[in-house]
Amino acid sequence: MTAAEDRGERPVASVPCDGCVECCYFHEIDFDPSEECKEDLAHLDFVEAEDRKVRLRKRDDGSCIHLGDSGCTVYQHRPRPCRVYDCRYAALISMVETFDENRHSPMWIFDPHTRDGELLKGAFRMLGMMHQAREAQSGRHPPVEETFRYAMENVDGCFRALKEISRLPPEQLAQVLGFDPRTLTQEDQLNIMRAMTVGMKTVS
Repeated sequence: MTAAEDRGERPVASVPCDGCVECCYFHEIDFDPSEECKEDLAHLDFVEAEDRKVRLRKRDDGSCIHLGDSGCTVYQHRPRPCRVYDCRYAALISMVETFDENRHSPMWIFDPHTRDGELLKGAFRMLGMMHQAREAQSGRHPPVEETFRYAMENVDGCFRALKEISRLPPEQLAQVLGFDPRTLTQEDQLNIMRAMTVGMKTVS
């Protein structure tokens, strides 16, 4: 842990990587030198980028220059984008983040132990798919951070709606939805999510 982290100035994601280094192949790792302490900058190999930012140097194989046989060789001094990056966000909204042709974020499996946890997981998944499908209609493929931000902004309302719906008896729920949700396959769920976004321009 660096001195800046000791002072509580820098957030750090606590991802259980367990040897995974996929994100070390991220296509570009830009960061603002003003957000880093001088001690850390002295350990980083970077080049100038745009907007007064700099970018970690990469090898020809696409890996970060600081990736070693056992992982990051400057882990205690890594820049802010590396400290705060959390690949679980992509999985939570049913997305996979591509780093290069052969590397991508892992697909985490979430196993909530409560009914509310299951509903919250469903809300994030639903919002992620809705945002991606809506943007795809205009030819856009939004990055993970944009879709996750959208999900975070809307998850409370979606969670409350799902919670209210889940309280209905199965027969009444089938009448409200027009189908029995107990008989739905995963493919059926995906098709319903896509259909919900047809014609949508904005989501309040």
